[in-house]
Amino acid sequence: MVRLAATVLVAGLLSACQPDEEAERQQAHFHAMGTRIDLTLIEGPLSTESATRLIESHFEVHEQRWDGWGGGELGRLNQRLANDGQANVPASLRDGIEQALLLGQQSEGLFHPGIGALVETWSFHRQPRKAGPPPSEESLHGLLESLPPVSALQLDSGLLRGPGQGFRLDLGGFAKGLSLDRLHENLDAAGLEHGIINAGGDLLALGRAGGDSVDARAWRIGILDPRGDGVLAGVTVTDGECVMTSGDYERTFEHDGEAYHHILDPRTGHPADASASVTVISTECARADAAATALFVAGPGAWPELAAQMEVDTVMLVTPDGQVELSPAMEARIEFDQRQPDVTVKALP
Repeated sequence: MVRLAATVLVAGLLSACQPDEEAERQQAHFHAMGTRIDLTLIEGPLSTESATRLIESHFEVHEQRWDGWGGGELGRLNQRLANDGQANVPASLRDGIEQALLLGQQSEGLFHPGIGALVETWSFHRQPRKAGPPPSEESLHGLLESLPPVSALQLDSGLLRGPGQGFRLDLGGFAKGLSLDRLHENLDAAGLEHGIINAGGDLLALGRAGGDSVDARAWRIGILDPRGDGVLAGVTVTDGECVMTSGDYERTFEHDGEAYHHILDPRTGHPADASASVTVISTECARADAAATALFVAGPGAWPELAAQMEVDTVMLVTPDGQVELSPAMEARIEFDQRQPDVTVKALP
């Protein structure tokens, strides 16, 4: 069963306030980008039916384009990189790859767009994962030896040079956020004013929960407990904000009684093990997506400096034993649900 990292809260779930009269919400869902997409829409100038068609078409295009092992643009680029060690990047990918490389540098390589070969060795490049044991230490060591620093990956007049044959890009820690950013632009232009786009627990908020009513509330989002079945906390999000979460409960497998997840530490080649989940809120979805990955890898205590470097300030990290670390900006807007965890507030430099 897939566990979503965040969900839309009904009015009053985490608050004693009575809900105001709200516009009617329409629900729809479909599957894309390896996950379930849930839509909560309030009809306006753009009808719910038209909005759903636009959103579904958008995700279908982005899924094909950014699949590093498929037949779309990134898949074909990866084939050329793997065969020749360099390739011209098509215009449709150029801005996204440039942004990914910049975020990779800001993260000091903890979000690393060049770990495609490592992801493939773990068999995390396809869902569901092909059954089998984790890769050997020998194979991981060889891949880490050939993995270049992010700073060595440069686009020069559209030409991307890798370290040699076998190199592949993997933008799985970034592509969903990028897709939400581009979708936001399209929906603004099309006239969808109020709604929630929930892409497998990563959310984009549009407008307000009450639509155009004078006293309409902001959307209230529940962040799920990575070690439980319910909501850990709720946050209010404003128009254009994204809630992006990386968690160790996603895309997992077990072998010989040990669990493995898909968020790989580029320094070790193994799944990062110091965090259970990281949630980042920002108006830049791709930045928040990459930051959630990098801060998850950085782990408790180490993430605040990296968050400042990546220009995100609203962060929650949950450790495997349930301790919670918050940035001051997150502390100011979060409300915990039924249990009060052990919370530490970490100032950003």
